[in-house]
Amino acid sequence: MNMNQTIKVMLVEDHPSYRRVIERTLEACGNIELTGLFGAAEIALRNLKALELENAPDVILLDLNLAGINGLESITPFLQALPSVKIIVLTQSDAESDVESAIQQGARGYLLKSSTASEIINAIEAVSRGGASIDENVAPHLLKMIKDKSKQVEPEVLLSARETEILLLLRHGLV
Repeated sequence: MNMNQTIKVMLVEDHPSYRRVIERTLEACGNIELTGLFGAAEIALRNLKALELENAPDVILLDLNLAGINGLESITPFLQALPSVKIIVLTQSDAESDVESAIQQGARGYLLKSSTASEIINAIEAVSRGGASIDENVAPHLLKMIKDKSKQVEPEVLLSARETEILLLLRHGLV
């Protein structure tokens, strides 16, 4: 994405007061255009599918705690509807399972609602350029996830005596 290009953002947030705060924050930023505000994932998904490609958002700010389809359940449908969109989870949840699930499903950012306006704007800009943005309070969960995965070892393959014998014969070219 060109550094001077306007970043189109869709916000999916069910709390009207927080939605207004984010709306004002993004409107004050010259390089970000808020293209949609939705209180439910279902309505945002319907809208996204109906949009012309040139009006599609570059980034979706997505709350997890939504009525109906929650944020975690909507990540995959959003990415199926618009594979190029980058999703930043913006939530109160710092639960390890939420962080892990959101990232595994394709979220490019995970911010807590305690993030400052500049942290949210920086995250939108970073993610729109192909980067990622993780709140410092949830980053330890991801480090643990990576560490746990690196500890997983392949299961030991046990061969019968006959299977071992056949492999030895194959190695010597006798079969």
